[in-house]
Amino acid sequence: MFIIAHRGASKQKKENTMEAFSYACEHGANAVETDVRRTADGVFVLYHDDKVRLNAQEQKPVRELSFADLRKAVLHRGTHGLMTLRELTAQYHYDVPVLFHIKLQEGEESAFIEQLENLKAPCFFGPTLESAARIFSARFGRERVLAFMPKKDMEDAFLAAGAGIIRLWEHWLLPGDVQRIHSKGARVWVMMKNEHGVGETDIEHLLRVSQTGADGLLLNDIHITRQFFDRY
Repeated sequence: MFIIAHRGASKQKKENTMEAFSYACEHGANAVETDVRRTADGVFVLYHDDKVRLNAQEQKPVRELSFADLRKAVLHRGTHGLMTLRELTAQYHYDVPVLFHIKLQEGEESAFIEQLENLKAPCFFGPTLESAARIFSARFGRERVLAFMPKKDMEDAFLAAGAGIIRLWEHWLLPGDVQRIHSKGARVWVMMKNEHGVGETDIEHLLRVSQTGADGLLLNDIHITRQFFDRY
């Protein structure tokens, strides 16, 4: 089973930070996942949410903020860190692959790819748009493209666009789903989720999903995988 640390080891460290990525790499993750967005002044940042709270009354989309204003707002909250893509390429010295959840506007992909030149680790690319899947598949090969489908019924469209891996939410999984996708020549990675949030899970849920034949799991707690493999 391929274990992907969701936003790094986000159960143990602040999500999408070098500390979270390093911890995941050093505690058995097969890959680390992070989100990438672009600010109004063209800086690629590793940040999950579409909007950032500026104060008690106001929120604003990341793409409408300068990097300086975004960093000020994020660091003021104290609950999240904020890395740039350039900082990641300079500081990430692991062989563990990085999965980028692509949250860019159409047309920003080429500039993003240019900044990856100094990243030594192999990459996976997780587009939410079919057009982006085509770009990354043509450049890096379908085995490196994970479809972060907005809806489950988009499976065939993303496969046609060049995705070689399909992301399914845990609650989307039905009997036969994994086998059907395998029959189309693609792998399946499952995003774990329970009542505590995205990426959260427990041993029983891990067992259930592993029994479907899924190829990979995205989760927050890198330690729970050791518990799972020790038991099963």
